Amino acid sequence: MKKNTIIIVTAAVVLICFGVYVLTSDRFPKTSRAAIEQAVEGQRFMISEIIDEIKIDSNRILTLYLNGYGELDCAVTHKNLFYYTVDNLAGHVYTTNSAEVLTGVNYRAILHFTGYESGEEYACFGVILDDDIARIEFNNKDMKEIDFRGMRIVYTYGSGNPKSKFILYDKDNNVLELTK
Repeated sequence: MKKNTIIIVTAAVVLICFGVYVLTSDRFPKTSRAAIEQAVEGQRFMISEIIDEIKIDSNRILTLYLNGYGELDCAVTHKNLFYYTVDNLAGHVYTTNSAEVLTGVNYRAILHFTGYESGEEYACFGVILDDDIARIEFNNKDMKEIDFRGMRIVYTYGSGNPKSKFILYDKDNNVLELTK
Protein backbone atom coordinates (compact mmCIF):
# COMPACT_ATOMS: atom_id res chain seq x y z
CA MET A 1 0.00 0.00 0.00
CA LYS A 2 2.82 2.40 0.85
CA LYS A 3 4.51 1.73 -2.52
CA ASN A 4 1.31 2.67 -4.40
CA THR A 5 1.05 5.91 -2.43
CA ILE A 6 4.64 6.84 -3.34
CA ILE A 7 3.95 6.16 -7.02
CA ILE A 8 0.75 8.24 -6.98
CA VAL A 9 2.41 11.15 -5.17
CA THR A 10 5.41 11.03 -7.52
CA ALA A 11 3.14 11.02 -10.59
CA ALA A 12 1.13 13.94 -9.19
CA VAL A 13 4.28 15.97 -8.51
CA VAL A 14 5.60 15.27 -12.02
CA LEU A 15 2.28 16.33 -13.59
CA ILE A 16 2.14 19.50 -11.49
CA CYS A 17 5.73 20.37 -12.42
CA PHE A 18 4.98 19.78 -16.10
CA GLY A 19 1.85 21.93 -15.85
CA VAL A 20 3.80 24.78 -14.24
CA TYR A 21 6.46 24.47 -16.96
CA VAL A 22 3.85 24.62 -19.74
CA LEU A 23 2.07 27.58 -18.15
CA THR A 24 5.26 29.59 -17.63
CA SER A 25 7.35 28.63 -20.65
CA ASP A 26 7.61 30.82 -23.75
CA ARG A 27 7.81 27.64 -25.82
CA PHE A 28 4.07 27.17 -25.34
CA PRO A 29 2.24 30.23 -26.73
CA LYS A 30 -0.71 31.44 -24.66
CA THR A 31 -2.40 33.37 -27.50
CA SER A 32 -3.12 32.77 -31.15
CA ARG A 33 -0.90 35.72 -32.11
CA ALA A 34 2.01 34.37 -30.03
CA ALA A 35 1.70 30.98 -31.75
CA ILE A 36 1.82 32.62 -35.18
CA GLU A 37 4.78 34.82 -34.25
CA GLN A 38 6.66 31.81 -32.92
CA ALA A 39 5.92 29.75 -36.05
CA VAL A 40 6.97 32.46 -38.51
CA GLU A 41 9.96 33.91 -36.73
CA GLY A 42 12.42 35.21 -39.31
CA GLN A 43 10.08 34.53 -42.26
CA ARG A 44 8.04 36.72 -44.55
CA PHE A 45 4.86 35.80 -42.62
CA MET A 46 5.82 38.02 -39.64
CA ILE A 47 2.87 39.96 -38.22
CA SER A 48 2.85 43.70 -38.76
CA GLU A 49 -0.80 44.27 -37.84
CA ILE A 50 -3.73 41.99 -37.06
CA ILE A 51 -6.84 42.78 -39.09
CA ASP A 52 -9.23 40.33 -37.43
CA GLU A 53 -9.38 37.09 -35.47
CA ILE A 54 -12.39 34.97 -36.39
CA LYS A 55 -13.47 32.09 -34.19
CA ILE A 56 -14.01 29.08 -36.47
CA ASP A 57 -15.11 26.71 -33.69
CA SER A 58 -14.45 26.21 -29.98
CA ASN A 59 -10.75 25.48 -30.61
CA ARG A 60 -9.76 27.14 -33.90
CA ILE A 61 -9.13 30.78 -34.81
CA LEU A 62 -8.65 32.21 -38.30
CA THR A 63 -6.34 35.23 -38.11
CA LEU A 64 -6.10 37.73 -40.96
CA TYR A 65 -3.11 40.04 -40.74
CA LEU A 66 -0.70 42.22 -42.68
CA ASN A 67 2.93 41.16 -42.84
CA GLY A 68 5.86 43.56 -42.89
CA TYR A 69 5.56 43.96 -46.67
CA GLY A 70 1.92 45.10 -46.48
CA GLU A 71 0.67 41.79 -47.87
CA LEU A 72 -2.38 39.97 -46.51
CA ASP A 73 -1.62 36.71 -44.72
CA CYS A 74 -3.81 34.17 -42.97
CA ALA A 75 -3.19 31.68 -40.19
CA VAL A 76 -5.37 29.05 -38.56
CA THR A 77 -4.47 28.28 -34.97
CA HIS A 78 -5.71 25.54 -32.69
CA LYS A 79 -6.10 25.87 -28.94
CA ASN A 80 -4.83 22.87 -27.01
CA LEU A 81 -5.35 22.41 -23.29
CA PHE A 82 -2.75 25.00 -22.22
CA TYR A 83 -1.41 26.60 -25.40
CA TYR A 84 -1.95 27.38 -29.11
CA THR A 85 -0.41 25.73 -32.15
CA VAL A 86 -0.51 26.79 -35.81
CA ASP A 87 -2.48 24.46 -38.09
CA ASN A 88 -1.84 26.41 -41.28
CA LEU A 89 -0.11 29.52 -42.62
CA ALA A 90 -1.00 30.96 -45.99
CA GLY A 91 -0.71 34.19 -47.77
CA HIS A 92 1.30 36.88 -49.37
CA VAL A 93 -1.80 38.27 -51.08
CA TYR A 94 -0.86 41.63 -52.55
CA THR A 95 -2.89 44.58 -51.32
CA THR A 96 -2.96 48.22 -52.29
CA ASN A 97 -0.43 48.71 -49.46
CA SER A 98 2.00 46.01 -50.63
CA ALA A 99 5.66 46.73 -51.20
CA GLU A 100 5.34 44.76 -54.45
CA VAL A 101 2.36 45.08 -56.75
CA LEU A 102 1.28 42.86 -59.62
CA THR A 103 1.80 44.59 -62.94
CA GLY A 104 0.54 43.81 -66.40
CA VAL A 105 -2.78 42.25 -65.32
CA ASN A 106 -5.79 44.18 -64.10
CA TYR A 107 -7.33 41.91 -61.46
CA ARG A 108 -10.73 42.59 -59.94
CA ALA A 109 -9.68 40.67 -56.82
CA ILE A 110 -6.71 38.71 -55.54
CA LEU A 111 -7.92 35.55 -53.83
CA HIS A 112 -6.21 32.65 -52.09
CA PHE A 113 -7.39 29.14 -51.17
CA THR A 114 -5.60 26.96 -48.63
CA GLY A 115 -6.42 23.54 -47.26
CA TYR A 116 -5.25 22.03 -43.99
CA GLU A 117 -5.93 18.98 -41.80
CA SER A 118 -5.04 16.71 -44.75
CA GLY A 119 -7.34 18.72 -47.01
CA GLU A 120 -10.44 18.22 -44.87
CA GLU A 121 -10.62 21.88 -43.78
CA TYR A 122 -10.11 25.01 -45.85
CA ALA A 123 -9.78 28.77 -45.57
CA CYS A 124 -10.09 31.30 -48.39
CA PHE A 125 -9.22 34.97 -48.21
CA GLY A 126 -8.31 37.88 -50.40
CA VAL A 127 -8.68 41.50 -51.36
CA ILE A 128 -11.31 43.03 -53.64
CA LEU A 129 -9.69 45.62 -55.91
CA ASP A 130 -12.66 46.56 -58.12
CA ASP A 131 -15.64 48.58 -56.87
CA ASP A 132 -17.88 46.75 -59.37
CA ILE A 133 -17.70 43.61 -57.22
CA ALA A 134 -20.64 43.37 -54.82
CA ARG A 135 -19.87 39.89 -53.45
CA ILE A 136 -17.72 36.81 -53.97
CA GLU A 137 -18.95 33.27 -53.58
CA PHE A 138 -16.93 30.14 -52.82
CA ASN A 139 -18.32 26.64 -52.30
CA ASN A 140 -21.90 27.94 -52.60
CA LYS A 141 -21.59 30.51 -49.83
CA ASP A 142 -20.80 34.21 -49.82
CA MET A 143 -17.43 35.24 -48.48
CA LYS A 144 -17.62 37.60 -45.51
CA GLU A 145 -16.21 41.09 -46.05
CA ILE A 146 -14.18 43.33 -43.75
CA ASP A 147 -13.42 46.96 -44.51
CA PHE A 148 -9.92 47.67 -43.24
CA ARG A 149 -8.29 51.03 -43.99
CA GLY A 150 -10.11 51.32 -47.28
CA MET A 151 -9.31 47.74 -48.30
CA ARG A 152 -12.13 45.28 -48.90
CA ILE A 153 -10.88 42.03 -47.39
CA VAL A 154 -12.92 38.85 -47.84
CA TYR A 155 -12.71 35.45 -46.19
CA THR A 156 -14.53 32.18 -45.69
CA TYR A 157 -13.74 28.80 -44.17
CA GLY A 158 -15.29 25.37 -44.05
CA SER A 159 -14.99 21.62 -43.88
CA GLY A 160 -14.59 19.16 -46.68
CA ASN A 161 -12.51 19.20 -49.81
CA PRO A 162 -14.39 21.55 -52.14
CA LYS A 163 -13.97 21.34 -55.89
CA SER A 164 -15.26 24.88 -56.13
CA LYS A 165 -13.95 28.11 -57.58
CA PHE A 166 -14.40 31.75 -56.74
CA ILE A 167 -17.40 33.42 -58.38
CA LEU A 168 -17.49 37.22 -58.53
CA TYR A 169 -20.81 39.09 -58.76
CA ASP A 170 -21.72 42.71 -59.42
CA LYS A 171 -24.58 44.58 -57.70
CA ASP A 172 -27.07 43.24 -60.30
CA ASN A 173 -25.96 39.64 -59.57
CA ASN A 174 -24.13 39.29 -62.90
CA VAL A 175 -21.07 37.05 -62.89
CA LEU A 176 -17.80 38.91 -63.48
CA GLU A 177 -14.47 37.64 -64.77
CA LEU A 178 -11.47 37.79 -62.44
CA THR A 179 -9.68 40.16 -64.81
CA LYS A 180 -11.12 43.27 -66.45
